[in-house]
Amino acid sequence: GTGAADMAATNTKLSFKEQRELKDLLQSIDGLEQEQKELRIELQDGALYQSDAGRAGTLHARDAEIEDALMAALERWDALAARRPKN
Repeated sequence: GTGAADMAATNTKLSFKEQRELKDLLQSIDGLEQEQKELRIELQDGALYQSDAGRAGTLHARDAEIEDALMAALERWDALAARRPKN
């Protein structure tokens, strides 16, 4: 839509702190995605469950934590990115 609220949102510049936060979020998201990719590769190895069930459980728990952290970071990213002026 092109309502007044949309217009106001696009004209709101991010503060310096928010711009830093966007940059930090990007790095966090990259790091989390990389960690998740690596641990999922390890979890794909069926032998892990026989050889080290404890580690498999730990990796599964960490995978769920990463998923939650990624969702939160992406939501925050969307909220900030939506307020950036459109060039």
